[in-house]
Amino acid sequence: MKSSKIKSFLRNNIYLFPILKFIIDNYLIFLRLKDVLMMMLLFLIKPDYVYKYSTRKLLPPKKKKIMVSEQGVLPFEIYIKKSSKIKKIQEANFVGTGKSFNLNYLKKANIPTFLVSFWDTIKIDENNNLVYNPPNNHYSYTYNKKQNNLGKLKEFYNDNIIYVHNRELIIKKFSELGHKVLAVQTFTKKIGQTPKQENKVLLKESYKKLLKKNKIDLISVIDKNYKNFPNDKFSDWAPCGSLIPCLSAINYISEKINIYGWDFYLDKSPEKINFMQLFLKMYNYKLDLKRSRNHFESALFNFYYGYKCSNLPQFKNYGNTGKLQNHRGLIKKIEKVIFN
Repeated sequence: MKSSKIKSFLRNNIYLFPILKFIIDNYLIFLRLKDVLMMMLLFLIKPDYVYKYSTRKLLPPKKKKIMVSEQGVLPFEIYIKKSSKIKKIQEANFVGTGKSFNLNYLKKANIPTFLVSFWDTIKIDENNNLVYNPPNNHYSYTYNKKQNNLGKLKEFYNDNIIYVHNRELIIKKFSELGHKVLAVQTFTKKIGQTPKQENKVLLKESYKKLLKKNKIDLISVIDKNYKNFPNDKFSDWAPCGSLIPCLSAINYISEKINIYGWDFYLDKSPEKINFMQLFLKMYNYKLDLKRSRNHFESALFNFYYGYKCSNLPQFKNYGNTGKLQNHRGLIKKIEKVIFN
């Protein structure tokens, strides 16, 4: 009772609250930067111990790691019980928001083309170019600066394009604009227990009704990155971002996948930079602190699986994460962080 009164007093104090918030925010930033520095140092000299400094305990200690030989093609498996029955296809395009992909190629898309992590639909500008101009409240997607003065924009349509998302408002907006949408949900699973959907928003009745009403297919996947034990203090889910689970979902329905725009914020091809330059690009201060404070951890998974997909026959990864062949040493270190 006393603590709630103290909190209420501090929040309502227009002089004291901003000062305390400033101190706490900067203290948390300091702690995160300390953790990132230690993770990056350990990555170079002792990768097995990187997990100790993951701020949100998102990386696995030894007991949670699976063997390299135990991993599947991708680290998510289909949860058939919670998925729609979808007809298999021979080949698909899979497009992320990376700058390495020229959106104008979407005009020629003649096979199923899945657009992943797009927070707004593709538009046509006055010069007949395709543009993606996401809302300002998604910092990571506007990191390269929001485009202004685009003039009058028109909605771009192509029957082969399917937007992939899991947010109710986005799915509703895109489908009501007349676009095809595929919903993808992720589950975690502890040993001896049934899979669990941790995002409670996706359990809402309104979400289920939206999918049914708008005839939107759903693919559910289970995170298989770690061995998850009951009462485990470490995270049950791996910091893969949205692209890897979505790619796992599309891999379930398509025999071959052409991947574009999977850059994970790499602004140039890894073929043109050395080990240390690439290593330093695994952390971005602004993106990390403006979002969920797991940027370095997410880079580990996106670099690793981007590299892996570029070496498997069923994938062609044209994004910057598919150009890591000259950085086998870095991939080997990532492997030691993630696997036994």
